[in-house]
Amino acid sequence: MSEFEYEIPSYMHELRCPDCGGTFERQWEDTTIPYGTGQDEADIPVRLPVYTCVDCGLQTLDEEGERLEHEAVCHFHGVLSPREIKSIRKTHGMTREDFAELTGIGESSLGRWERALNVQSIAYDRYLRLLQRPAVFSLLQKGLFTNQNPQASTSNVLLFPNIPDENREATELDAKNFNLANAA
Repeated sequence: MSEFEYEIPSYMHELRCPDCGGTFERQWEDTTIPYGTGQDEADIPVRLPVYTCVDCGLQTLDEEGERLEHEAVCHFHGVLSPREIKSIRKTHGMTREDFAELTGIGESSLGRWERALNVQSIAYDRYLRLLQRPAVFSLLQKGLFTNQNPQASTSNVLLFPNIPDENREATELDAKNFNLANAA
């Protein structure tokens, strides 16, 4: 059995065709998934376990087939797969809730990515790839990228950890008054 092949789930042995009541047989097929529209349209190659009714020919996929389809789409877009996203979180020994709180990624979004219900944006994918690096994750855990000022906690501004508190106000004022025309 290859790394992609697996035992037929027991529920598939018992599943009956909704059209004719027949039974299903599984075969691995090299196929393509039509994806996108117009200029963005593509056929994504993938190998899937396809279940075919022996009586009427109805074809369907099981959960594993749907997972493999989603992973092919992720690969096509060059983003992490649900399994890889979950692995990042599990590597750090965190629950989805704790990981979401630490990273600022919405728990619902994280759940949808891990369950293959959505594909994350390129920006989130890059962020997740950074979190694969233990040094980056360690800095995040230490709070160097979190805002210590409760009044500013709702803003998009991140404090720089290397600026001493006594110089912070002047540095922030300089940043507010910064103009590219005067920078040359």
